[in-house]
Amino acid sequence: MTNQYYLVHPGEILQDSLDALGMSQVELSERIGLAKETINDIVRGRDKVTPDTAAKLSLAFGTSMDFWLNLQANYEVAKANAVADERAEKEAKEFGALEFYRELVKHGYAAKAADLTEKIKNLWSFFGVESLTYLPKVQAVAFRRKPTKSCTNLALAAWLRCGEKDAAKVEVELFDKEKLMKAISVIRPMTATRGDIRLAEVAAPLAKAGVVLVKTPVFKGLGVNAATRWLNSEKAMIQLSVRGQYSDRIWFSLFHEIGHLVKHGKKDEFVEFETNEEHEKENEADVFAADALIPRAEWREFINQPHHDLGSIISFAGKLNIDPGVVAGRYAHENDGRFKDVSRILRKVNIV
Repeated sequence: MTNQYYLVHPGEILQDSLDALGMSQVELSERIGLAKETINDIVRGRDKVTPDTAAKLSLAFGTSMDFWLNLQANYEVAKANAVADERAEKEAKEFGALEFYRELVKHGYAAKAADLTEKIKNLWSFFGVESLTYLPKVQAVAFRRKPTKSCTNLALAAWLRCGEKDAAKVEVELFDKEKLMKAISVIRPMTATRGDIRLAEVAAPLAKAGVVLVKTPVFKGLGVNAATRWLNSEKAMIQLSVRGQYSDRIWFSLFHEIGHLVKHGKKDEFVEFETNEEHEKENEADVFAADALIPRAEWREFINQPHHDLGSIISFAGKLNIDPGVVAGRYAHENDGRFKDVSRILRKVNIV
């Protein structure tokens, strides 16, 4: 990208002004009491025009102070932009095609860009950083996962940043774990509604507990279901992907993320993928979600029945006032997918 900024130092204009009047630098020094060395440094671009200098020059040339100060300010801005362009060109070579950028444009998180350099500069603004090289620290959770061709660390960081930006617009009460536990009893019956999931209805009880619930369109190939993070010490965020997922997966993901907030620390950050690596905290969140959706005692009673079919699952779900898909999904998960009628219960839904 060719440098598009024309750098004109105030010293060039100062020398032009002197030449127009046939005045030497020494004579100017004698007129306004400014050291001739200072005048020479300004002319050569080695020194800047200060407010005091601008006041003196305005008297000598019949201009305003703002004229000289604006020249200096415009020069500084152009110089900074030129330096930024050079850095952006360097990062464009380092970070490659940035294929996920089109997702940001598609969903209104970034403006269209003509080339990679412009994309890089737009991403600086999007992430709120001076350089993408800072992201491994700023978005550390996105860089813990081994990247793949379609799920790069940078693409994941961008998806997470979308959630942050949306969550920043939402006001919630201070985080309260007891209120969060109570919110579960309010949200759980919502699973029984056999239609698309209404985000506002689910988000309301979470907001009272200090948790922001946001939906973010998933980027192509990213394979992420949800994420949980703390925006500050009193405000947590649960971020769900919008992928037309099966209802049981969405509800389980939501309760899984709630489990992280209930059971784990405020410095912990979690990102859930279609195939998640198992570790202790993920297993704890899984158990929490399973028990919150279907209490352990009721599940044991159901699973110990001698026969299970479509009718028994629907009946059991009705008794608990939850989506039959949640029951079917758990049954299939615990029985290696062995239940031919599960597909008749599981439904794809949208978060609206």
